Amino acid sequence: MNELSLKLLIIAMLLSEFYLPKNWTRVPLKHSLIYAIIQLTLIIPIFNWQLALLAITLSMVHFLIHIPAKKNQWQLLRPLSLFVLIYIGVIYLILSGVTFQYVPWFNQALQLLQIDLEAIITWGLMLLFIYRPASRMVKYSLNQFRPNTSTIEEGHPNAGALIGILERLMILLFLSQGQFAAIGFILTAKSIARYNKIVEDPYFSEYFLLGTLLSSILVVGSYYLFF
Repeated sequence: MNELSLKLLIIAMLLSEFYLPKNWTRVPLKHSLIYAIIQLTLIIPIFNWQLALLAITLSMVHFLIHIPAKKNQWQLLRPLSLFVLIYIGVIYLILSGVTFQYVPWFNQALQLLQIDLEAIITWGLMLLFIYRPASRMVKYSLNQFRPNTSTIEEGHPNAGALIGILERLMILLFLSQGQFAAIGFILTAKSIARYNKIVEDPYFSEYFLLGTLLSSILVVGSYYLFF
């Protein structure tokens, strides 16, 4: 059950860091309180006081990491905070040696309805990750390789980001069904759509290839990590 606990905590982190309205995250104390509420809400099915204490501790660390006043420091530390909190949670769960269990009433409800909650949580975690977090990781990682704006912004605005999200979603679905060959067709179709630009512009072709590879690595790596 430690794995389930960790997944719930990671979901809380993703929701807090990537899915809250901006006006909720500008003030560190408010952001951390909301983060604590999200954690405590998600752990209700396996609630115990040790896990609640961990959630409160993570929220306090979250607040301390987000204190820097300067905007540039804030932006540098936001991604760091996510990984620091995950690291602390992993270490705590490993060292505590505690096996968390469903609270009795919730366990009875799951058995009655025959719901596989762990599968639902894992799929929820994957979908949350491949949407905004993966998109931002790809975007920020490739900033230094980004060609001239006029070279890449042909077509509908933000269509590239949406294509990337759909690409990761389809890869995830094919991975879950063991249809590995179909993943190649997705990448091929994506390349055909930008064939002329890839052939004519070497800078764009490198940018396109790096983005496709990084996006694919993120979804494949996270799939085998979480499932």
